[in-house]
Amino acid sequence: MARSSNFELLRIIAMSMILIHHFLQHGLLNVVSPKTFNTLMPWVLDGVNIFFLISGWFGIRYEARGAFKIIWILLIFGAINLIALYIADPTINLFSYLVHLCLWPVSSRYWFMAVYFFLILCAPIINGGIRSLSDSRFRIMMIFFTLAKVYMCGTIINHTWSSGYTFMQGFYMYCLGCWLKRDYAWFGKLSRSYYLIIFIAASLINVFLRYAGINRELVFSYSSILQIAGAASLALWVSKMRFQSKTINFISAGALGCYLLQDGTFGHNYLYSRIHDYAISHSAFDLILLLGVLFVGFWIISLIISNITDRGFIRFWNMLSNSKIYKRLLYFRF
Repeated sequence: MARSSNFELLRIIAMSMILIHHFLQHGLLNVVSPKTFNTLMPWVLDGVNIFFLISGWFGIRYEARGAFKIIWILLIFGAINLIALYIADPTINLFSYLVHLCLWPVSSRYWFMAVYFFLILCAPIINGGIRSLSDSRFRIMMIFFTLAKVYMCGTIINHTWSSGYTFMQGFYMYCLGCWLKRDYAWFGKLSRSYYLIIFIAASLINVFLRYAGINRELVFSYSSILQIAGAASLALWVSKMRFQSKTINFISAGALGCYLLQDGTFGHNYLYSRIHDYAISHSAFDLILLLGVLFVGFWIISLIISNITDRGFIRFWNMLSNSKIYKRLLYFRF
């Protein structure tokens, strides 16, 4: 089946948001002024929600192959992070980092990948439950689910959501993606420009609330209803596009790798601190130039590594699927 280039474009937008978000949050938090930080952040905080939503729109089909591929990708990119960190700082406790790498997802910094991995494992249950509901019952369930989320995240701090770094957040966004597609006859009534206006409005309201001194957890978090509305509106915006582009499809293949390269061991233990130091000692122009180079570099390097990783996994899986072990793995297919 041909890939939908409009949603591949959305993947690129979402990953670009995540890259900028991490530069701001981990590298520049105490460097740029609070005014600049609070103005920029709402516009780039939707990325993770968008990825979960896209998964729900298309649905996750649980296969042993998919679960193994995630583990394969995490080990490859984790090893690359570790090599890069060791080259930058040979004094690190290499054995400790190797243990953490091998214990994924228990010890991983990649919370998003851990949540997504368990979404794959739960996909038969989630998809089966959604399919068993009629359109009207599913709609009612999602309305109550959303109302509960607004109450728990918009009026109180509740550890069930914990700023959105949870399986519950991924589960909700997955269900929301299913709902948007299933009820598209209703959600897709507006013209494309209106969805972009909704995203802009949600982001501006978020900026205003932050300036008004509203509790940060309720405003700048993945579980904020404003961020969810922004993610949903962008998804509906691109759903109105109809085009095919080999270039877009090619670039989007590097989206996941960008996240794994930037936000891994190397990023948190070396890169972000260097960005912080560079921002203090250099001009704003030099900083923007550095971040631009890193941004483009992550995409280019990710595309190269992702291509090699995919080819290696195909060979590994072909070898495994032709072995006796694969007969046991068939049990995990749904």
